[in-house]
Amino acid sequence: MPHHAAAPATGRRAPRVSVVMNCYNGETYLREAMDSVVAQTVGDWEIVFVDNASTDASPEIARSYGDRVRYVRNPETVSLGRSRNVALEHCTGDLIAFLDCDDLWEPTKLERQLPLFDDERVGLAYSDCWLLRNGRRIGRRYEPGAHHPVGRCLNALLADYSLVLSTAVIRRKALQQLDEWFDPALQLAEEADIFLRLAIGWELAMVPEALASYRLHANSESVRKMELYGVENVLILEKLRRLVPRF
Repeated sequence: MPHHAAAPATGRRAPRVSVVMNCYNGETYLREAMDSVVAQTVGDWEIVFVDNASTDASPEIARSYGDRVRYVRNPETVSLGRSRNVALEHCTGDLIAFLDCDDLWEPTKLERQLPLFDDERVGLAYSDCWLLRNGRRIGRRYEPGAHHPVGRCLNALLADYSLVLSTAVIRRKALQQLDEWFDPALQLAEEADIFLRLAIGWELAMVPEALASYRLHANSESVRKMELYGVENVLILEKLRRLVPRF
């Protein structure tokens, strides 16, 4: 295990779920995102909020939610992968969920996903999600009747990777068994990298309902990003080749 996760504060029971939120100048949508955690029908959670040296009102917004938020500020802006690892170091829950600061959860997200972890073989659960553009739903991530990779499904994920971070919940024990968490050298594909490595030794489970909303931004499909995705995907495949015999 590359890091040591946090222990709960003295006299406090650890929540079942740590919700990781990484933020850099995210004030525009941040309150809406955090409110969607507060609105969960399951209340056994904490937010681990890592501020990546923001210069806007994000710190004040995050702190306004009180002691259920573990607020951590990076002294300087670092890569998103490195900042996500800082968040993981402060998580105390047995399950770790993720919510980007411009995305949203449906109120029943945790209620629908947590029972999947009653199966000790499951290391990662995910769901469908709404796609938002200019604040409006324009569709869902998966087409009706689409195949969803579940169980031991590394090959299926490689053939059609489509997981959205804000839908994901990970078993803390599964993270602890990895030699590396998020790869700080990756700029765009750090999520795919860690999820694929989790799929080597753990089963995936999926709720086919849209339990989150993912915002699409104007530059999210830029040519530069697509080129970098290609480079980073090659790096991920090389890493998997080292980890998986006969890959």
